[in-house]
Amino acid sequence: MGQRFEVVLVTYRSRALAEALLERLPAQTPVVLVDNAKGVDGVQDLVAGRPHTRYLEGPGEGFARGANLGARTSSAEYVIFVNPDSAPTIDQLETLVDDLASDAHLVAVGATTVQPDGRVEIGVGGWEPTPWRCLVHALGLHSHWRTAGVYAR
Repeated sequence: MGQRFEVVLVTYRSRALAEALLERLPAQTPVVLVDNAKGVDGVQDLVAGRPHTRYLEGPGEGFARGANLGARTSSAEYVIFVNPDSAPTIDQLETLVDDLASDAHLVAVGATTVQPDGRVEIGVGGWEPTPWRCLVHALGLHSHWRTAGVYAR
C-alpha cells in the first residue's frame, strides 16, 4: 500500500496562504496542491523542494471539484482536506487519521476550528445549533430572520 495519508490543498489565488501553510508542515508531508486559478499566482512553484508534494491544475470550477480531483488522484489510504487559510500541525493531521483508523464505524472525521486564543470558532458554515435555532429553521422562519436559523447567511 502507498502512503498513509495525503493532504489535499485546493487553492484559488491564495499563494501567500498556501505558502505559509506548507512552511508550517514538514517537507516530507504528502500534499497534493490543486490550483484552481490555473497558474495565475504561481502556486506551482511551491512544490519545489518538497519531494512529497505534487501539483495539479484544477478545473477552476469551485472547491468541491478541485477537492475531488485531488482525492481521486491520491494513492494514499486516507485524504485530509485542508483549507489554505488554516494552520494544522502535523500532529493534528496524524490525530485525525488515527481517530478515523481506530473506529471502523467512522467514514469521516473533522477538526474543530479554533481562534488564535483557543476559543472554538462558532459560525463556520453555520451557527451553533440550539433548540431555538432548529425550531426557527423547522418553521421556515429563517428566511425572514436570516441570523436566527441553523445556517448562517
